[in-house]
Amino acid sequence: RGSLILVFCFMLFVPSQAFGAAFGVNENSTVSQGRMHATTARLDEPGTLFRNVAGLALLPGLQISIGAGLIHGNGNFTDTYDDTVGFEDTSITLTKVVPNLAITYNLGSVTLGVGLYAPYGMTIDWGEDFGGDPRCTLDQTLEPCAVEGIRDEYNDNEGLIKRAALAVPHVALGASMELADGLFLGLSAQMAPPGITKVEFWKYPTTVFPYPSKLTGDSMGFGGTLGLMYRPNDTVFFGLNYKSRMKLDFEGQADTMSKNEDTGEWDTLGETPITASITLPDEIHVGIGLQLGDWYVEADAGMILWSLFDELVIEKEPIEDLPLSVTELEWGNGFFYRLGAEWYGADDLVLRFGAALDVTPVPDHTISPMLPDSNRLMGSMGMSYAFTDSHIVDLSYTYVQFLERKVDHEDNPIRGTYSTAAHIGSLNYRFSH
Repeated sequence: RGSLILVFCFMLFVPSQAFGAAFGVNENSTVSQGRMHATTARLDEPGTLFRNVAGLALLPGLQISIGAGLIHGNGNFTDTYDDTVGFEDTSITLTKVVPNLAITYNLGSVTLGVGLYAPYGMTIDWGEDFGGDPRCTLDQTLEPCAVEGIRDEYNDNEGLIKRAALAVPHVALGASMELADGLFLGLSAQMAPPGITKVEFWKYPTTVFPYPSKLTGDSMGFGGTLGLMYRPNDTVFFGLNYKSRMKLDFEGQADTMSKNEDTGEWDTLGETPITASITLPDEIHVGIGLQLGDWYVEADAGMILWSLFDELVIEKEPIEDLPLSVTELEWGNGFFYRLGAEWYGADDLVLRFGAALDVTPVPDHTISPMLPDSNRLMGSMGMSYAFTDSHIVDLSYTYVQFLERKVDHEDNPIRGTYSTAAHIGSLNYRFSH
């Protein structure tokens, strides 16, 4: 069966779903999740390394946070117009885990932090039968290829990516200090490590590469973040965070695949060296918060420059001027709006609530099974309980509703309706000294 669910499992290259816009992943702090990631202006725990590095300077002593998010999602594709040959109604349910780790230490004049998290990643797998038999592009006489009108439909779907996976874990090294009274600056270096930064695609045949193919590659990349926090008094909080783009140059191979009729398995007929480049987007986050008695309330907004992701070009080595595959994306920029609140009315207990809207950057004319994204409405709740001053446990729950996406654009050969929903539960343990 097929899959609409995308999440990144930190050290494993496995089927999953991302729950930030496009293939961004936000599940890197349980406290932040409880406030629906409205945490740019204030996040008083080590996860601020990932949300706004300037917040490190406000953390005392040694602090450690380790945890994970558990994501359970379901989605489906419906052939609403009953005219997309080979694309029958398809649905799936998946459950995956997203770990995180952050350690901070305050040296007095500067606070340092190191962490591991997963800001980007996806896997999508519509299953072997989705879109029909790829051999139909090679031999129209095969069953079930000999259907009236099927030739044109499969020509439209030439090069279709119906299985895709991207794993981009990050190692973050950050530092923060107070520049002036109430003004904090933070910087971090980010690296996507080689060996576990991977991409994989299963593609229909193309004119240049006329066989079903499995494409895999490995890369590494570098980027950074810059954060500012300003607290003019104990009531008002301002935050700004910028995350730089990161270019990933993948090198790998395309395996020519043929299905063995006796075993039902896909055999590799040959290997071709390939390269591909993906540029992860710049991000800008702004937030303003207010302390109102026992309540802290924050509103965040921001933009993710997904317009950098204009096309996906996979080239054969060493013939760089003859692409193996070009997938036109023509994405716009993504926008998000978040509101979160915390209640501090009990000595050992903190409660959190949040809501958010993410606006998809994926247009109707290029949306495809590779990433069937849509606008998302999200609600969250969470809590922290301090067993002692040094030992705290954080819990959170988020519901994600992808708004139904009905695609009938004349330039999109895959017409139908995508719908997805997800439940995310997170747990972190924090130690401070």
